[in-house]
Amino acid sequence: MTRDEIQEEIISFITNHFELERDVVRPEARFFEDLGLDSIDAVELALHLSDMTKQNIEEATLRKIVTVSDVVDLTVELKVTGAR
Repeated sequence: MTRDEIQEEIISFITNHFELERDVVRPEARFFEDLGLDSIDAVELALHLSDMTKQNIEEATLRKIVTVSDVVDLTVELKVTGAR
């Protein structure tokens, strides 16, 4: 799976799951400030990320995620290295 494919899958999930307009879910969009997500939404996103990568992700790593691009980068890293 390429980075572009991963980004597309993540943006599609965020758009559909959180019922957001596609044009606001950009790589630089911040989850809380720009997209209006809350802590429950963050947990749902983390669960999707774990399902997508087939790995448990440490809480400290999840706390560093601020933007859509951060999720894409982490997903690419997990798929390449196999662990974080």
